[in-house]
Amino acid sequence: MALDRYAFCPGGTGKKIKFCCSDLVAELEHIQRSLEGEQRLAALERVRKSRAQHGDRACLLAIECLLEDDLEQTDQHAATLAVFAEKFPTNPVVLAETALSRADEEGAQAGVEPLQRAIAAIEQQIPGRVFEAIGIIGRLLIGQGVIMSGRSHLLLELALSGGKAQTTLSLLARLSRADDVPLLLKDDYHMELPPAGSPVEKEFQAALQLGQRGAWLAAAESLEKLAGRAGDVSAVWHNLGLLKAYVADHAGAAVALRKLSTLDIPEDDAIEAEALAQLLSADDAKNLVDVVAAVWTVADAADVQTRLGAANRAARMNFDPAAMAGADEPPPLSLFRLTDRAEPEKVEQLTRENVPSIIGQVAVFGRQTDREARIELIASRGVELEAGREVLSEILGHPLGFPEKEEIIRQIPAMQQAMTWRWQLPAEATQQQRAELSSQQHRYVIVELWPTLPNPGLGGRTPRDMAAEPASRIALTAAVLNLELASSRVPHDEIIAELRKELGLAAPGPIDPSEPGFEVELLPAARMSRLEVAKLTDDDLIMAYRRAAWLHYAPAAIVLAQEVVRRPSLDAVPDKADKAEAYGQLAEMAEDPVERLGYIDAARQVAEKRGESSAPWDLSELAVALESGDVPRFERLMEHIRDEHAREPGVMEALMNLLDRAGILGAARGRMPPGAMGGEPALAAGEQAAPAAGQIWTPGGGSAAPASGKKPVIWTPGS
Repeated sequence: MALDRYAFCPGGTGKKIKFCCSDLVAELEHIQRSLEGEQRLAALERVRKSRAQHGDRACLLAIECLLEDDLEQTDQHAATLAVFAEKFPTNPVVLAETALSRADEEGAQAGVEPLQRAIAAIEQQIPGRVFEAIGIIGRLLIGQGVIMSGRSHLLLELALSGGKAQTTLSLLARLSRADDVPLLLKDDYHMELPPAGSPVEKEFQAALQLGQRGAWLAAAESLEKLAGRAGDVSAVWHNLGLLKAYVADHAGAAVALRKLSTLDIPEDDAIEAEALAQLLSADDAKNLVDVVAAVWTVADAADVQTRLGAANRAARMNFDPAAMAGADEPPPLSLFRLTDRAEPEKVEQLTRENVPSIIGQVAVFGRQTDREARIELIASRGVELEAGREVLSEILGHPLGFPEKEEIIRQIPAMQQAMTWRWQLPAEATQQQRAELSSQQHRYVIVELWPTLPNPGLGGRTPRDMAAEPASRIALTAAVLNLELASSRVPHDEIIAELRKELGLAAPGPIDPSEPGFEVELLPAARMSRLEVAKLTDDDLIMAYRRAAWLHYAPAAIVLAQEVVRRPSLDAVPDKADKAEAYGQLAEMAEDPVERLGYIDAARQVAEKRGESSAPWDLSELAVALESGDVPRFERLMEHIRDEHAREPGVMEALMNLLDRAGILGAARGRMPPGAMGGEPALAAGEQAAPAAGQIWTPGGGSAAPASGKKPVIWTPGS
């Protein structure tokens, strides 16, 4: 494909090829053909020959860096980049390459500053490598738990692609629906305008324009210069806090947001600014607990398995041996959970206080050619590890000394560990018992335990101590808000209301959308559950419902979806408000299986009334039957789906995926089906159970995302 002489130079000079490197068009076309034919080594050899002939031209250096990085020629890439940076220190492609190199060597946050300088240096069209770096660093930031900055990079990438970056859109959708990411970190924020007639209005607008094109660091630097002269203009501190967060300067963001919270602004704004500051500034690295694998040699692995299998404080775990085999050693012979106490003799005697809690996991390994038989205890260092050693000593009939080896598997925030419970409930426990016990424990953790724990967001102080200080009311209310929003999946309004009362905090009031000046699209997501939904117009209701569903924010999505299905005026506009979908959302967020089934049936009826297939809702009901262990319902639905929907496009594929996730297909292949038909899933070695609904999210617990691939190109978006 011939290069357009009027396209911008791939070397990031900001000039068109005609005016920059017209003498290299034939060379660039040859390189382009090699790249299109996946002949990267040939392309690299051609680039190096051209560079030897024509000198250190920006376009040749840019392509050489790109290819060396893609071919993992690390030393050559570093040398070429050094020459590129020396010759063209302000070139955006140089800065983008530097950003990627630093992110790879030092972590994603190290790449943000040079990438920002690259964006600020762009005068016209964005070079392809800068565009690519924005997406790569965004994904790396998400993977390393730097959510707000990573999300901002991905949104910028999506905007620059004209909305065509479907992989990015998919990742943003997954991130928005991630239950373990706090709402405040995945909400959409808006820059504020300066007050009309302000003496700094012109400079403020210039900074705003920089921020709007993605040059967040340059915009933040401009606002910092204004801050001294602007004084207490809240828009300056609001925008500065956001911009600092976008460039992963969490300390700077917290300072600006806390300054904002002290100004004359609405109390909700002050609380949310402080809450975001707490999330960004909590230094969990100082409060981490090691999860370790402690190893002891044993004389007879078979005897150990027999003793563990007979013990009332050990439970055998199902696992897939193939999945747990290491690269150079076989999988364990068996896995067991250890608990802090034996199960009550009768299931009716279960109480929150006497439910056995899992304190660790034991893997038993047989003798190997170069290694004796051994056991490995996976537990949190401290109380759990010591308790696990004592239980093992009791089961094996002799005291275990200090471990022969300890390996840190991972680290978890201390508060997360304290607020996470992992129970070993008897198989005979009913669904009702499980739900009631979980509800009791949830209340205990939120109302009784959380106020006594040192809180990183509060500078290590406990909420109970701060409750006695009127000056700490905003900070304490913000901490409670963070707790409330820690999991967007589980509504716990009554428990949080009890906590607020316990700490002497006022409950937030309802929000009347009929008040003058109300704009639903500007309402922070954290307030959507407080909306008086009956007063919303149809359009505002639909907008709010879709946003709450996109964010998977159950407290708001539930009340908004209930209003959608209740409102008769929306029956006439199914293209704007799909009531079957709303019933499906309610089913997804319902905790009680009976309630879920009711919503699924309502969705099915809406679909059938419109002449649509009921297959999606039959599959949803099948999923509930699998989770609740309802074998008769499962068998009936399997037969119905086979007879009525098997020929419909996508149905059998969806069914197979559902059965595979549940472990049913795995069982057919000879694997044990962990979690199938109501059983408890097995944990891999070193893995802990899912965190409780009340845990505090921390950056270290963020959802990982895969890094983008780096396919070399010499075009620019839109060219």
